[in-house]
Amino acid sequence: MFNRQIGANSGVPGDGDKVLITSQSSSSSTSSWEAALSSGETHTVSGWSDKGTLNIKVCSIDLSSPGKAHILVYANGQSVITCDGTQAPTPSPVLNPSRKPSSNSMCQDTWLPFLVNGQSRNCVWVNGKNVEMRCGKPDVTDLCPLTCGEDCTPFDTVGSFDHNGRDRDCAYVASRASNRCSNNNLRSHCPVTCAGYSYD
Repeated sequence: MFNRQIGANSGVPGDGDKVLITSQSSSSSTSSWEAALSSGETHTVSGWSDKGTLNIKVCSIDLSSPGKAHILVYANGQSVITCDGTQAPTPSPVLNPSRKPSSNSMCQDTWLPFLVNGQSRNCVWVNGKNVEMRCGKPDVTDLCPLTCGEDCTPFDTVGSFDHNGRDRDCAYVASRASNRCSNNNLRSHCPVTCAGYSYD
């Protein structure tokens, strides 16, 4: 969450204009504060699902009105787009695309773009034509577990998330799901809402 210190939020007691990291043990539990990040800082979460370490990096913070934060979220071993839009080197060993999460794990497709054969792609693209072939590409199954049929349980993001600099939630997506679920960011945050919609 970007804790923009402006307007009704101008009187926040601490960590203004920083990205706040919170955690929940379940969708109905109270959130716990984990970290407050400035531009260039990274927070890591060890033992995240079966992916290893989750990295949350603040690339930049824009304090213009209303303001926004550019953030990368990725697990170790994934091919990700860096803050400047280029592909980061893939650590070795890479994740095994055939590995499946346990049946009781919760999952979402990544909302970040990734490279396939040198081209920027996302999970909406994977969910279009030739899904099985596209899921067979290196790392794609790990990045798009729901699209690729992994044995895990989808969940909608609770509360708001950033979409093109605005706070949105899954109720916003549901109000025009047939149109909005074609957007990778909205579809990835709201996979339950968007179930049944397929786009190329």
